[in-house]
Amino acid sequence: MQHHPELCSHEGLEALSPIGKEYQERYKLEGQQAAASATALRIAAEEELQELRERNAKLKENLQAVVVEIKALEATSAQELKAFLTQCHELKAETSQIKKVEDH
Repeated sequence: MQHHPELCSHEGLEALSPIGKEYQERYKLEGQQAAASATALRIAAEEELQELRERNAKLKENLQAVVVEIKALEATSAQELKAFLTQCHELKAETSQIKKVEDH
């Protein structure tokens, strides 16, 4: 049986990276970095959520204040309209009396 020398040659091949303490340390470090990144993202998300909750609370307060103002304006407008209609009826009554006096 004849062997081909090029199949047995190690020339041009790179050695595999060693699996050992160095590899384990690098793997552990990458795991710690990933955990730290996840923690940082969670903290940032919680802070943003808190800011959104605070903004939402302020918007609710503003909305309630606007509703109170609208109700006050509606009440004022209703009172003003009632007063105006009362004046109109009074003027109509006076006009009617003046017309009666003029007709006699």
